[in-house]
Amino acid sequence: MTLNLTNAGLNVLLRALAGDNIVFTKAQIGNGEAQAPATADALSNPLLDLPIQAIDVSETNATLQTKFNNAEVEAGFRHTETGIFVQNQDDSSAEILYAYGTQPEATADYIAASGDSILETQMDFLVFVGESTNISAIISESLVYASAAELKSHVDNTENPHKVTSQQVGLGNVPNVTTNDQKPTYTEATALVGLTSGEKLSVAFGKIAKAVTDLITHITNKNNPHEVKANQIGAADEVHEHSATEITKGILGVPRGGTGKGSWTANRLPYPSSASAFSQLQFPSAARSALYQDTSGAPYWAQSAIAGKYTGQGRTGSSSPNSLTFSDGCPKLIFIKQRGMIRYGLLFISESFSSGFVVLTDTGTTSLTVSVSTSGKSATVSWYYNSQESHPANQLDGLGSVYDYVAIM
Repeated sequence: MTLNLTNAGLNVLLRALAGDNIVFTKAQIGNGEAQAPATADALSNPLLDLPIQAIDVSETNATLQTKFNNAEVEAGFRHTETGIFVQNQDDSSAEILYAYGTQPEATADYIAASGDSILETQMDFLVFVGESTNISAIISESLVYASAAELKSHVDNTENPHKVTSQQVGLGNVPNVTTNDQKPTYTEATALVGLTSGEKLSVAFGKIAKAVTDLITHITNKNNPHEVKANQIGAADEVHEHSATEITKGILGVPRGGTGKGSWTANRLPYPSSASAFSQLQFPSAARSALYQDTSGAPYWAQSAIAGKYTGQGRTGSSSPNSLTFSDGCPKLIFIKQRGMIRYGLLFISESFSSGFVVLTDTGTTSLTVSVSTSGKSATVSWYYNSQESHPANQLDGLGSVYDYVAIM
């Protein structure tokens, strides 16, 4: 359908070219008989007013966009005539038919009644405005209908196009943070009680806090809070008995038949009233001082003894000493006996004395020179007969002879 300017519309355009405004107000459709556009001042039978939704002005034309539905159409009709109205330039409350167009009924569009079908459509009208620069329209928002494309675009918009606030959806008191960043507040419960469905989070967290506190206290309690018994964990009763052969470690007290000590140190005690076999050995006075509390005192008590033997090599003199090495410390006394002979020797060693052997034979005693060297816990005891003559027997090293020894540690 082609729209032509009416005489009144041409006058509006001429005034607009001189500086006045053209303000479009509406479009109108009907099914009246055709009129001459130049002299028309209204539609023959107007049926629907179409408010203007948008206007687009090009170099010499303006496109008016309208939308409508047939909600108020009680009887269907053929759209045979269209009119475009503008504001009267002398009276803004009046309208002038600016452009008019017709269409034969045989080819005109049919507008169905609302009872037959629902019709929602958009109509665009192109009208001539020449080189006018002051073109506008009264845009109506009373009948705004979104197209399918606009509706889809709106539905797909997830950036809150309506600017809905948290208060509007009832979330005014909810902090705007992620779930992991929530900071609930609560007061720890005073007693252990179970959770209840539907209770407030602040109450539930208070109960949980109490349970966690009590659990930590329980875990760190080392005083057997469950009163576990020895037999419940396969352990021996607090009061029980062991045979002597089962005791392999620790210190056994005197009431239990032990010594009550973890180590034993040699000690000098008063000499007993009866004669001692040691006193008959006629030791040199220096040896008796080291061994006894006094010249007639009792011998050392020893922690342990080490026994062994060696075969004589026929050595004698300071250049060829004999020696015995002990890995667990230095002995206090060494007793050496030549097999098959009455010849034997005693070596005395103490903090204050380590100067000589006493070798006893059937004919008398002989003194030897003794020395001790240590390396860590190991100790080597050496001795030699210091006469210029060669006397291996006196050095307790007769060639091929077997010597047994006992070291008192």
